[in-house]
Amino acid sequence: MPIFGKEQPPEKAARFKVGDQVKCSVEALKLRSLQLGHGGFSMDMVPLINIPGSVKSIDDDGDVVVVYPNGKQFMYHPDALSKE
Repeated sequence: MPIFGKEQPPEKAARFKVGDQVKCSVEALKLRSLQLGHGGFSMDMVPLINIPGSVKSIDDDGDVVVVYPNGKQFMYHPDALSKE
């Protein structure tokens, strides 16, 4: 049960754990809107849509940091990701 006055992390974040293989599975416009308040949006994210990466960390409010084979890493809203 949520605690009144305290924001709860997104439930979907619990489906990811450090080391999971994931990919951004939403189109660029949807990603841009999801990223507001969740790490921000960068055009550098667009070429990585549908490219697998590894979960590096998950913050307290459920945002997921994904690192890619090319060394780039981005923080994502969990609703932007799916498991590989």
